[in-house]
Amino acid sequence: MIEFVCIGFDIRSWPTITKISADATVWPQVEYLYEQAQLKLGLKENRFQLLQIETSDDLEMLLNTTKQVAGAVMVAIEIPLVVFNAFEQKGGYGIPIRLDLHEWDELGLDICDLNGFFSVLHMEVFKERKLDLFSEADMVDALLLSQAASVLVPEHTPFAIVNLKKAVSRRRLTTLKHQGSS
Repeated sequence: MIEFVCIGFDIRSWPTITKISADATVWPQVEYLYEQAQLKLGLKENRFQLLQIETSDDLEMLLNTTKQVAGAVMVAIEIPLVVFNAFEQKGGYGIPIRLDLHEWDELGLDICDLNGFFSVLHMEVFKERKLDLFSEADMVDALLLSQAASVLVPEHTPFAIVNLKKAVSRRRLTTLKHQGSS
């Protein structure tokens, strides 16, 4: 099993009428909320061009802000820890985010370049395959497609598997906590 580490958060439209993807050109970002998170809540954008949230208080603050807006959801973006460590050796990308996201919904695995999160699943060179997000059971296929992308689209390397998680609704989170306490 591959260990993933969160590298940042984004705010996307929900429910989405497009495919779910780490690629904001495919699954649109709610830009005004993203900007509000920076300007009004004081959150910083990291080197991956995602919101860097270090504390559970900041996470809760942004969750509350996002949940007040219909049509928006917080998304966590994770990459394999080994890939994050390679970035660290090459130039330092900061500390991975170590917040508890185990109650967040797993959306699936995308394959993206790490210089802008352009998804292989939506690139012209792979268009005939009509690919959707991979599940954890399809990890080998996802790894193979990542390697093929590095050969076929070298201008976007490096590619990596990206795990996408969606914040759960307040109602569902309360239910999960209640079930866990019995």
